[in-house]
Amino acid sequence: MPVGIGILGTVSENTPSLAVGLSFLGRFGAGGIVQPATTMLIVTSSDRLIDTITGLALCVRLGGSINWIRDILQRSHQQVGGYSTR
Repeated sequence: MPVGIGILGTVSENTPSLAVGLSFLGRFGAGGIVQPATTMLIVTSSDRLIDTITGLALCVRLGGSINWIRDILQRSHQQVGGYSTR
């Protein structure tokens, strides 16, 4: 999953099919590996811990997406700034 998403940095405007394939790999990892593991953890947890485990699982997923959005915004700001100074 991290490799499929991380290598998206190699995509250019000349390789749109590569972008589609790599984003599929990245999303397959998140939906095919992380979510079933989280579901099994919640199902097998005790009643005392189910709210804590569910909250931690949501925090991990939201924290990852917030960091990803922050990185994308920083990169786009750098790229737009580079084009505007030319």
